[in-house]
Amino acid sequence: MYVVREGNETIFELDPATLKPKRRFLIDRTYEGNANYLRRGGDGVEGLTFVPNSDDPEGGTFYVVNQYDPPVLVELAVPLRSSKERIARAEIRAAWPLGPPPLSDVVWDAPTKSFLVPSALWHSALVVTRGGIKKGSVRLPGFMQEGIARLPDGSFVIAQDSGGLIKWKPEGDPFAAAGSGK
Repeated sequence: MYVVREGNETIFELDPATLKPKRRFLIDRTYEGNANYLRRGGDGVEGLTFVPNSDDPEGGTFYVVNQYDPPVLVELAVPLRSSKERIARAEIRAAWPLGPPPLSDVVWDAPTKSFLVPSALWHSALVVTRGGIKKGSVRLPGFMQEGIARLPDGSFVIAQDSGGLIKWKPEGDPFAAAGSGK
């Protein structure tokens, strides 16, 4: 089980039984020669998702979004298998500007083979390819949507920054429709 902490930009590997940290991966803010690409400060990384890949030596890839400064989808190289250290470094492998800010979460949606990236202020979620291309957006119910997850029955749970969860069962699959350009 993995969670990300905003501000310190750290991924924690947790013991699922105790929820205590087993390992930490400090996200290096450097990208393309800019040592402060992900700027230090309050509104940092949000959301964490993993895309499994049996051909990847680490078993897959983590992605996060940075809320502001800059608002981007970030692909991370995390040494899940290649390091046994309690504290290791995660490096930015790629980053794609998505804007406008703030980006509030990222989840890999296997049925659409896309990322869903909600924005709490825009009341919508972007549908984004693994290459960072925006395929469309979908309006979300609720207020200040901070997170989204697809349930096995095709419905969605949306977490609101203002508190509470919404279970949303839209007609059809709006994310698939947005991704197809319909």
